[in-house]
Amino acid sequence: MTVSDSDAGDTTAGISQDADAGQGPTRPVAALRQLFELALEPPAQAIAPGGRSSVRLVIRNDGDAPARYRLSLDGIPESWARYDSLTATIAPGASTLLYILLHPGRHPQFPPGEHNLVLRVEPTHAPQAAREQEFVLQLLPGSGFGMALDQEGNQLQLLLHNHGNTPLPIQLGALAPADIHAPRLPAGPLTLAAGEQRSLPLRLRAGARPLLGGSRTIEFTIEANSLDEAGFVLALPARLRVSPRLDWRIIPLLLLLLALTVLALVQRQPLVPSILDFNSNNRLLPRGEALVLEYQVQDAATLQLEVNGQLRDLPPEMPTGGYRIETLNLDGDIALLLLAGNGDHSVSQPLVVTVFEPMQVLDFSAAPATLLRHVEQTLSLRWDVRGARQLRIEGPQQLARSDLAASGALESLSLQTGDALALKLVATDAYGNLLEHRLIVPAFTPTCTVKSDTLDLYGEPQADAQPLAQLEAGSQVAVDGRDPDGLWLHLPTAESGAWVQVDGLDCQGFAPADLRVLEPGRG
Repeated sequence: MTVSDSDAGDTTAGISQDADAGQGPTRPVAALRQLFELALEPPAQAIAPGGRSSVRLVIRNDGDAPARYRLSLDGIPESWARYDSLTATIAPGASTLLYILLHPGRHPQFPPGEHNLVLRVEPTHAPQAAREQEFVLQLLPGSGFGMALDQEGNQLQLLLHNHGNTPLPIQLGALAPADIHAPRLPAGPLTLAAGEQRSLPLRLRAGARPLLGGSRTIEFTIEANSLDEAGFVLALPARLRVSPRLDWRIIPLLLLLLALTVLALVQRQPLVPSILDFNSNNRLLPRGEALVLEYQVQDAATLQLEVNGQLRDLPPEMPTGGYRIETLNLDGDIALLLLAGNGDHSVSQPLVVTVFEPMQVLDFSAAPATLLRHVEQTLSLRWDVRGARQLRIEGPQQLARSDLAASGALESLSLQTGDALALKLVATDAYGNLLEHRLIVPAFTPTCTVKSDTLDLYGEPQADAQPLAQLEAGSQVAVDGRDPDGLWLHLPTAESGAWVQVDGLDCQGFAPADLRVLEPGRG
């Protein structure tokens, strides 16, 4: 797709010289000779983080003098764009072809989807005649994952890092020649947010450390399996040196304790059960994500779990990967109670987990969808964010709002702008989670068409002044203001601009009286 921009050419279409009786020929303002046109070809397809694609740009100098143009690109980090040249000098009537290489990196602040970019081409001799061309960069999901192991003494920390721009669900596992030597990993899948780094403590199993003797080295492998479409498996070999739990010099004491234990077993009464561990993979999780419980009990003949008052039996030995509870039908604070019994003895341990509805932006839109530069106009905003407790809109002062409801609208907001309108919707749920959504409302320069056979251009809004040039019937001109009386419209040029009488123009899509007021002599 090629996007072209030739507003400046339209502004001076049909300009001719004119001479009044007894006076020399009129001279067109210098800025009207500095014309240029753009043709832009955006990337042909979506780009993945780390990929490359190019933007093709053609600049044609329609003026009668050499001109130098400066390029800039807004909407992405500067490091994502590489230019053939940031400036180009073009001879009169000539064109030049430039390429901009787009190389998006992995950045969690730039999620997959459409990103609006603005290419600006600015004549160095006339910055106010700059042209802006918008196009869309379609960014694909990008993945990347790393993990490392940190050991201090017998303590292990597993370091995880999601380098991608989308949430990454993973399942961790540990492999060793003897399973008893592998460290215990959190049960159930984990979800890392885009760019998130997380540190997980690993616990050695009881049999990993020898009871007596010297230190030994345990070799094992930690595997991370992605549960998304990538489906990758990352293995991390590790070696851990562990010390014995007991010194060999206490063997006599152990033998004595063993004898006493045997004697106690003969007279044993039912033991009081104990709950050594009872926790979950997450105390605050979105609805739809499975709740995984881990538990470890001792001397328990029966084991039950109470969920919001409803009892269910559990096996005394925790299932591999933990005990899973689906949360699709749960909401709010979930009261859990683990009950362990042995004869007349029983113990319990509570746990509270909160299930919340994740926020979702259903609507954030503006009407109209485009604006006109320097024209007084009205704008309406609508939004609907499911699961939000409080919202605010960030942007220009006359549009910024706070303490908004989860859905609503702002009608007939009066504004006047010279550039595209950038708005950001910031939503917060009841648990402090934050969600941001951006909206760009593009702005275009208003144009009018010459109605009469010819229309004189003046340096000031005065009919008795010397005309600078003439516009032919049917010519389109860009306007950016009016005089205080509303009888003249101003044409933007490189220097002070030019003025034409409003009666000779037909303006489409706006009323000339709604243009901003420019004092004579202001460009």
